[in-house]
Amino acid sequence: MEYNEAVEDGNKSLVDAVWEFVDAVDWRESWIQLLVVFHVLVLVLVVITRRSTPWQCALFLITCVMAALAQPINALAQEYWEAFTSYNYFDRSGFFISMTFTAPLLICCFICVVSPLSFHPLL
Repeated sequence: MEYNEAVEDGNKSLVDAVWEFVDAVDWRESWIQLLVVFHVLVLVLVVITRRSTPWQCALFLITCVMAALAQPINALAQEYWEAFTSYNYFDRSGFFISMTFTAPLLICCFICVVSPLSFHPLL
């Protein structure tokens, strides 16, 4: 199934839609692999610095700014996709960039917010 078909079909369960999305993406493309490595590194950095409030605040701000820049990045990628990928994943709604770029960053933001609470002695 093509990527756009997986995104546009609203009658599927969430699990089916996620698996169709995963199947529709060509994970062998180098830029997608680099994106996955980037997110793994950010997550590792968030976990390593979980006891350092200044580092967590900095990581939180950086990841929030990066997530906020997803829409302009999507617009640029939509215009120049032929330069770095074999398929235009970047639709106007921003579903692909939301799932592969913004969602992992927001998960890291959530970890940055929750991790100091787990180390607070009164909680």
